[in-house]
Amino acid sequence: MNKIKLMAETFTDQQVVDGLLKREKSLTNRIVAYLYIYQESITHMVMANNGRTEDAEDVFQEMIIIFLNQVWDEKFKLIKLSSDDPEEEEKYIKISTYLYKLANRIWLKKMLRDKKQQNWEDKFLALQDTNDEYTPLLQITSEEDSSRFKKMYSQLKEDCIKILDAFYFQDKSIREIADELKITEANVKVIKHRCIEKLKKIITR
Repeated sequence: MNKIKLMAETFTDQQVVDGLLKREKSLTNRIVAYLYIYQESITHMVMANNGRTEDAEDVFQEMIIIFLNQVWDEKFKLIKLSSDDPEEEEKYIKISTYLYKLANRIWLKKMLRDKKQQNWEDKFLALQDTNDEYTPLLQITSEEDSSRFKKMYSQLKEDCIKILDAFYFQDKSIREIADELKITEANVKVIKHRCIEKLKKIITR
């Protein structure tokens, strides 16, 4: 990282775009190294919005990747700013401005995603902390929540899935499950509790 920052070669915005479109590995690497001059402002933006250094690094790397692909796919072009004065020099939206806005969007999406995940985990854990042991595990409301939950649920061992399926999804009583598995009701409750704890760890890890 430090080596990249020490590189002194500079490019104009037009040279950045033209150079990337050549798709030459050496030139691309030099341009990417040059783009690191914007890392400090991106890091400041992320950390000013409750992020960490690691978050800022992730946002910056994702921003670079998206920008490169947008240029290569010709989705990014230097856009001329309109002017009423025909004598005024042509101006374009700077790459620095574009990258800052792009990084801002990336960080905003990540914060919303993390908040949604945390809300989902809180919702599940709160659900399991209730005294109503007949509350279905899949009382998680949305289809997206349900799909995510099922993927995590499938990571449990077979004996856990068998008991939790019977209790929550087949609406069988503890006594019925004990009779089917030929174990005591106390054992069913212990296993069920242990499986729920394992599921909580899977969800919150």
